Amino acid sequence: MNFFTSDTHFGSERTLSLSMRPFSSTKDMDNTIIDNINTSMISKDILYHIGDFGNYEVVKELKPKVVLICGNYEMNDCKRLFDNDFGKFREHLLELGFSEVYPYNHSVDGMFLVHYPSIRDKDIFTLFGHIHRGQMVKKNALNVGVDVHHYKPVSMKEVEFWKNAIVNFYDNDVFCE
Repeated sequence: MNFFTSDTHFGSERTLSLSMRPFSSTKDMDNTIIDNINTSMISKDILYHIGDFGNYEVVKELKPKVVLICGNYEMNDCKRLFDNDFGKFREHLLELGFSEVYPYNHSVDGMFLVHYPSIRDKDIFTLFGHIHRGQMVKKNALNVGVDVHHYKPVSMKEVEFWKNAIVNFYDNDVFCE
């Protein structure tokens, strides 16, 4: 089964503080998110992580296969640590245990996965991250970040529920600007 998440920011004191996450420490935050992933998923499942993973070593502690679609933190690491050589960066992440790594976006099950909600094709249902608790739903799009989903991955069944609501039932008052 496919699951989706973003913005775990494993090991990030900055995110713990700036996102006002309800944890006493980054260790508490990391352990909670890791436990939520591992109790929701099995080794045959795929977790699509849509950017800002954090401490890449944590992938070794996760049960499911993890496919990473890079966010701003990954692309900054690629530039800073690998002289902007995405091939070398990707190889490094695969060696750590990621199943696959994509630089900016990816499509799965007829959906577009991209870190930034602002660079989506508004005609294709999109799963995004980046804005933490800024907004959970947009026209034809769902934020799968941990901050809006109780620090748990979002199952395909939940995505289908939200997609149905967003596409077929929500009106302009939900999406007012």
